[in-house]
Amino acid sequence: MPRSAVLAGDLVHVVDADDRLRIRPIEVLRREHDRVVVRSGLADGERVAVSRLTIPIEGLEVRPLALGAALDAGPAPPGDDAEPAP
Repeated sequence: MPRSAVLAGDLVHVVDADDRLRIRPIEVLRREHDRVVVRSGLADGERVAVSRLTIPIEGLEVRPLALGAALDAGPAPPGDDAEPAP
């Protein structure tokens, strides 16, 4: 995953099936220049916020962008890939 998705203390923001933010510890196997390899803490298919969120509160409802939509729109400003729901 992108190294920027890993927060201090090896935490990540996971978006659950109900589009709620969950803060989860992970175990990093290896750190590289721009990515990390995760040993444990995530399951296949889980969605991880890859940019910093302005207000990362456990349980906060977010509105993730679909990967295709994010790519079509071009680069997003920091924090725009998962925004609080209205």
